[in-house]
Amino acid sequence: LAIAAFGNRKKVENDVPLWDNEVYWYTEYGSSAGFSATGDVDTDPGDMGLYDCRGRLSWLLNGLGGYRAGCTDELENSNQWRKLVFYGPAGVFCSRSVCFANQILNTEGQINYCRGSVCTPDECCQPARQCTVEVCALGFLLKLKPPPYCATA
Repeated sequence: LAIAAFGNRKKVENDVPLWDNEVYWYTEYGSSAGFSATGDVDTDPGDMGLYDCRGRLSWLLNGLGGYRAGCTDELENSNQWRKLVFYGPAGVFCSRSVCFANQILNTEGQINYCRGSVCTPDECCQPARQCTVEVCALGFLLKLKPPPYCATA
């Protein structure tokens, strides 16, 4: 890939320019659509902005194809460039509510995305090493008598 950006499809798929995921997105129907690392775009017809060309992508919406990919511009008639648009469902993230009473949320590494449309304890949780309020799931109370344990309310 020469240039790429990620944004929330529901936000960026409209005709109101906006910032999403630290990228400035724009669509001018009949003219062009794209993104920029800066908020200044000059769409006549594609983004002809001069500053930070490496952070710009613009494609024409008049059937002629692309306009710019980074610092390479005037791509209207190029057959050597291809634009790819990927989209998918909103991510499903782990939350403490899927963990059992003897487990805590796995917080190691990055945000935990779930593989399916519903999270499972195997994806999101790890065994608790010490009994704390976070370990006791909803409906359980932390009992502090040594050793600490979770008991029904």
